[in-house]
Amino acid sequence: MAAPQFTLLRINTSGDVPMDFVNVDAPDHSLYEHLRKVGHWKGEVDRQNYAFYDAQGKRKKYEVYFAGNGLGEEQQPNHRANAMAIAGMYHKNGTPDENCRQMQLKQEWGCRFFVGDIIIRIKKNQTLPDLTIFGDNPLSYIMSFRASQFREEPTPQYKRKFPDWEDRCNPHKKKTQMPSGRVSLQMFEDRGYEEGNYSFFCPSGSYYTEEFKDTLNEWAREAAYPPLGWTISAEGIVPLGEQKIFNLLDGRNMTDL
Repeated sequence: MAAPQFTLLRINTSGDVPMDFVNVDAPDHSLYEHLRKVGHWKGEVDRQNYAFYDAQGKRKKYEVYFAGNGLGEEQQPNHRANAMAIAGMYHKNGTPDENCRQMQLKQEWGCRFFVGDIIIRIKKNQTLPDLTIFGDNPLSYIMSFRASQFREEPTPQYKRKFPDWEDRCNPHKKKTQMPSGRVSLQMFEDRGYEEGNYSFFCPSGSYYTEEFKDTLNEWAREAAYPPLGWTISAEGIVPLGEQKIFNLLDGRNMTDL
């Protein structure tokens, strides 16, 4: 049997099945037809290249496809795909890749990379991305990056080049918003950093399903660890002084740390 021309790997936003594979033995010009079938997308499909680690531990560029109006449709954050993107933002020595797509997005918007299911196109003879990164609980991986002891420090050269390297390397920090009015290039470059709250969910819309809430609740319970407390809210992670995590999906206290 001949090898497929390409494979479509869908990373699911919710549910117990984290991903689905579809092998396609068809020419490239039929790609978008298959993408809409696999992604269940009706509108525009967007594409960007992202750096992910592959199954052999090497950082590689992959074609990533997603619904073009996912934010407008209030689709839910894809925590599995976000965990892969956060990992791929760094070289193995802990130094961020300043040129990768997710680092550029992180600087301006925080690590809100994907909403809704995404599809990664695996070309013929291309290795699969590392799907063990998000494991059974992507929130555990994402939350661990909030604590500096879980991150490798970048190289001395990077530290010398970027005196603000601690905030710059923190995936949960983003550049402050620009002031209104006329702005110079120097003002743009000299901006400081602020908390880039990671968004857990969108509290409205047709994608706010029971399956998504059940999946998120299960992950959040298992991802809790002291000494950091945070609330789950539509705005993102909010650190708490008290050692508790609240389930704001239904208003109940989830667990006491």
